[in-house]
Amino acid sequence: MKKLRTFLIDDEPLMCQELQTLLEEYHDIEIIGCCNNSQQALEQIIALKPDLVFLDIQMPGKSGIQLAKSIARLPQVPMIVFATAYQNYAMDAFTVNAVDYILKPFDDSDVQRAINKVRRYATVTIPSAQHPPRKLSADADGRLEIIDQTDIQVIFTENRAIVIQMRDGRILSGKMTLQEYEELLDPQLFCRCHRGHIVNVQYIERLDPWFNRGYLLTLSGAKLREVPVSRVYVKNLRQFIQF
Repeated sequence: MKKLRTFLIDDEPLMCQELQTLLEEYHDIEIIGCCNNSQQALEQIIALKPDLVFLDIQMPGKSGIQLAKSIARLPQVPMIVFATAYQNYAMDAFTVNAVDYILKPFDDSDVQRAINKVRRYATVTIPSAQHPPRKLSADADGRLEIIDQTDIQVIFTENRAIVIQMRDGRILSGKMTLQEYEELLDPQLFCRCHRGHIVNVQYIERLDPWFNRGYLLTLSGAKLREVPVSRVYVKNLRQFIQF
């Protein structure tokens, strides 16, 4: 079995050492480095290209969540398992598509659970700029819900909030910016058609001329049936639809 090249990031060296000791019990895990600084960690991830990163959330300077968002923009994106002393960070962890999170102090059973999830995840393509993750997460009335990209009709901004409309009519809340969603969504399915809208092109039913050389999209079976296409984004839509 191919070993998973694993990189550890924690601002506390003792935590890094403790986690490394636990992980060395797994024959398919190879520790390739540890780092106690966010900026240096990103540089080493770019250089070493690990398969898996264990990442502390609370660190001086750039937090683990912020670092994970930077990692998600790399050409080769490793799997991420967050380590945190606070359970209320779980929702934040999954907004950046973490495989799992483990609580400090580290427990053998938690590490085992995380490694099992990593092994299952590693059997499919690791997300990258060319192969975005199929699954995303969203807030459904305070619950974290894992959603498939193909079930998303449109993502848009409303009163400074991010709204995700699903094909079954449900409305969920996004936890990232529209720009961050655009970077994670499958570019073969999703089109940025407006400053405040990203649409799944497979649900477009009709395209009508709109004011100022823009267009208005009609989505099939949607609560928000009409989606604007501003003039500056028309060229994006033409990559999917000839008109």
